[in-house]
Amino acid sequence: TRSYNPGQYLPVHLDEDTFLYEKTGEFRCPMLGAVYYAHFPVDDEMNPGHLEVHPGRVCIDRDKRFQLATDQKIKDEIMVSLKKHYAPVGKRDIITYRPNRLIILDAGMLLHGTTPSGENSKRYIVGINVWHKNDPPTGYEESLFYAE
Repeated sequence: TRSYNPGQYLPVHLDEDTFLYEKTGEFRCPMLGAVYYAHFPVDDEMNPGHLEVHPGRVCIDRDKRFQLATDQKIKDEIMVSLKKHYAPVGKRDIITYRPNRLIILDAGMLLHGTTPSGENSKRYIVGINVWHKNDPPTGYEESLFYAE
């Protein structure tokens, strides 16, 4: 669960096993992701904030684990492959924060992020990632998850 104060947002990203990446540099993502906007209304109806989903799946084989090297050439190749999925505002899906809305997406393969809300708009969300039971995220295995 998470709350966003006015002006807070998440930059463009892919959902991943963050604890595994921090520990080993290995990329692993969920099978599916979802965002649920809680039942709290926003005060700034003109600027409630948005979820933006960029088109085109990032081609990473879920069954493979990638050791991301520190070599700058490899980092550059990764950035080039991700940047081809960035889209201008008119070409990406923009979903407005609205209470009691559920958005389901391929969060590990589609670049997505949020925009800041207006000065009176606090947002409440539940972020969900679905993992295969035989391949749970590191945070689950090591009891590192927490709720806000």
